Amino acid sequence: MTGSRLLSLPLAVLVLCTGASALAQAPSAASAKPQTAASQPAKAPASAAAPAAAAATGRFTVSADGQEVLDTKTNLAWRRCAEGMQWDGKICKGKPIKLKFVGAKDQAANAAKASGKGWRVPTKDELLGIIVKQKKKPMVDGAAFPNTPSTPFWSLREGFNDNLNSWAVNFGNGHVYGNSGLGKLHLRLVRSNS
Repeated sequence: MTGSRLLSLPLAVLVLCTGASALAQAPSAASAKPQTAASQPAKAPASAAAPAAAAATGRFTVSADGQEVLDTKTNLAWRRCAEGMQWDGKICKGKPIKLKFVGAKDQAANAAKASGKGWRVPTKDELLGIIVKQKKKPMVDGAAFPNTPSTPFWSLREGFNDNLNSWAVNFGNGHVYGNSGLGKLHLRLVRSNS
């Protein structure tokens, strides 16, 4: 496409088709030649930007009540808010709780019992699966998981069923740390969607 053709496309189409890098290459309004009314594109309705927003969270589907997020890539259902926070219909509010690893496992067991769903502490790989390296702090899809703390979260060390062998996945930098389970970290619960 030439520079003049870039200016004639609606912004949502431009971003979806070419990515944000094309925006940086497009001439600025000050340097662009004025267009006549006949050559100007019709203004896209406000809903035309919706596909761009949907593309950002395309692999995640939020439940009707907003409490859970289905990852369509892994078929895992996640609690939308970190434990201790509540979905109020618009955002996760409240103070996320910090737990020792044994407390995190107890929290998962209590949530499973109360809801009748198989809530559990995620594995390291499951939790790393929702990290978005291209995001700044927190490194997670903010539309799917709003107000996620930019801190370490508990994850299971597969093959160990004790209260000392665990992983910490940090949503501030995307790093994984081995953990003795004695510190206090945040928690996001997961379950299989099948």
